[in-house]
Amino acid sequence: MVSIVGGKLTTYRLMAEEASDLVLKKLGASGRCRTAAEPISPPASLPEVRGMVSLPLSRMEKKYGRRSGEVLGACLGVPRGGEMLCSCEEVLRGEAVYFCLHQDVKELSDLMRRTRAGMGYCQGGACAFGMLSVMIESSDESPLKLLGRFMEERWKGVEPVLFGTQLRQEVFKHCLLNGVYGLDSILGRENG
Repeated sequence: MVSIVGGKLTTYRLMAEEASDLVLKKLGASGRCRTAAEPISPPASLPEVRGMVSLPLSRMEKKYGRRSGEVLGACLGVPRGGEMLCSCEEVLRGEAVYFCLHQDVKELSDLMRRTRAGMGYCQGGACAFGMLSVMIESSDESPLKLLGRFMEERWKGVEPVLFGTQLRQEVFKHCLLNGVYGLDSILGRENG
């Protein structure tokens, strides 16, 4: 008997691959799991779009599979939809609009998980306001509360592993959000 305990969504395929390989070995069968080589769903073939950078399009195909055509439609169908929202993760503004309107997206963290915006090296420091500008169109929540919760969530994720370049990036982000924009004083916090 083989069981799998723990893990999270980002590692499910790797865990399944390793468990499958172990089962095959225990059964004395030859072969290896093909999950790393076969896509979950076949990617859609997106057309070339004049004026749109091809890198976000290829990433869109990999991220959204068959739904990438719908997401591209949102990018082309809304004002500024082809604008880069998160340069770290190559997320377009139209992607964020699509998920804010079509999914259960209530927090900036939900939007981050759907699109990967805010997951790059800046951890939302450069794209949080862009994400917020999309989110406030579909949310009744206070924009400052949305932003404050998002930045606190991002901090919890990086704080235990900060050093080197990432530490410098976080210090810069802290100075930008709190020193320039005064986010801490707006949210009524004493410390950043």
